[in-house]
Amino acid sequence: MRNKLLEDQAAQALRTLADMPLRRAVHAPLLARAWALRSRASFYDALYLALAELLEMPLLTLDARLSRVAGTSAQVQVLG
Repeated sequence: MRNKLLEDQAAQALRTLADMPLRRAVHAPLLARAWALRSRASFYDALYLALAELLEMPLLTLDARLSRVAGTSAQVQVLG
């Protein structure tokens, strides 16, 4: 949303992000699975798919392409 948010809107969005109870995932356990998916998705996207598989939780995305990646047990839910 570059150049579309007013300064006060951006500041509020950053405060909201800072207050979110986020956890960071360790990437090392995801690397082999992401590498195995590399021919079907970008490595970056494959890391998210691998994480969803590992956590057995749905991957929420705006990218409909991820819902069509074959060979993954990840449940992908396209938002919007």
